[in-house]
Amino acid sequence: MKKFILFALILVLLIIPLGSRAEPKTSELDVLYSIMDDLGGDVREEDLVFNGIILDKFIGQDEMEDLGETIKSQLNLVGIEVDPFIEGDYNEDYYTKEVIFEEDFNQICYIGKDKDENHIAIIINSFTDQEELIGDTYLYINVIKYGDFSEKNDIIEEVKTIYSNYNCKVEITSCLIGEISSNIDYNKMEEEIKKALAKVRANIIEEFSDGNLISYTVHTPYIKEHIKIGKDRTNLNLAIRQSDLDGKIYIWLGTPIITVGY
Repeated sequence: MKKFILFALILVLLIIPLGSRAEPKTSELDVLYSIMDDLGGDVREEDLVFNGIILDKFIGQDEMEDLGETIKSQLNLVGIEVDPFIEGDYNEDYYTKEVIFEEDFNQICYIGKDKDENHIAIIINSFTDQEELIGDTYLYINVIKYGDFSEKNDIIEEVKTIYSNYNCKVEITSCLIGEISSNIDYNKMEEEIKKALAKVRANIIEEFSDGNLISYTVHTPYIKEHIKIGKDRTNLNLAIRQSDLDGKIYIWLGTPIITVGY
């Protein structure tokens, strides 16, 4: 069941139909940071998900082990390798490695950090349809960054280079998670959100509010890629919730969708 859920999630993200238009060239993260700033939010977490089919064939255990070690080294995961199912107190950096090797499905999963404290998950899936005699190998990389977002960080380019080496298209979802520390009244947030969205020429596709959660699904020409929801194109998702525990207002911004729980 575990392997099926992981594979299904990756497959869904990979087959989302994407498109583009000749619109202003702006980084997706630049757009998200702009909206976050307009709403008075302080970024606490940056979450990036990369997906791509790197090989149009099924690979066996030895080849997958070699591929996993290569990618792990390219992303500079630090520390010793430990078993994720064995609890222990470690006095040094470590990463976990989990494997599944079966007749028609292989998977390796690494979870750890690099020298810049980026939290990284690497999942390689390879499957084959023995009846159709076809197979594919997928590479999923999740990078989460905390802390000082003004610091130079080359991890995004490092990840893109890996996919480029396989001459494959990579789909990227980006998400910012922040906290609104200004004195904006939660009940007036919808007005502030619409002002921020207007600055990026956003067309509102769907909006929702129930007193505890505010959510907008929109399309902006300042983000190149988009997905289709029915006949509508969308490429930006925004959600704001006020915590019952501390009263703070938290904000999630994702493109083309929010891929983390809120």
